[in-house]
Amino acid sequence: TLGPCLPPHGPMAEPTRRWPAGDAHDQAAAGCGHDQAATSQAANGHVADPLAGRFLEGPLETRGAGMVGKWEPRWFRLEGGILESFAPEDTVRDRSLGSIPLREITNLMLDGDRCRWQFEANGQTVRLRAKTEQEARSWFSSVQAVQTLAQHAGGKPMP
Repeated sequence: TLGPCLPPHGPMAEPTRRWPAGDAHDQAAAGCGHDQAATSQAANGHVADPLAGRFLEGPLETRGAGMVGKWEPRWFRLEGGILESFAPEDTVRDRSLGSIPLREITNLMLDGDRCRWQFEANGQTVRLRAKTEQEARSWFSSVQAVQTLAQHAGGKPMP
């Protein structure tokens, strides 16, 4: 199971997750439509950033173009509306291999294989595989929830 955000142990540690309890993520994940957190005003009069503090990281495998490509281990981080990948041995996580703003993701879907999910970004299909079906669903629903929050906060609508 996914627990509180703790420092990873080893280069391919289990995913960690940090979501404020009872926040807009919970509402979006439950399909509650517009939520107050995404439209509330901060004390200084600015709209609160609904993506601040959203965090999920852990090991996933990614496969290049085509169906015959080799699955490559990577470390992924979902934070602030960005999905970022790192080499699995980069324990400091200071050299990103690439990042994708979730606003640019389309066609997000779970694959027929229960441990895989995919989406399109920048004209390419990105295929990801988790160790378990539960981890794949956690990543999928987290990306979906952050997309919903971004859309409700005034970002461009996502297909």
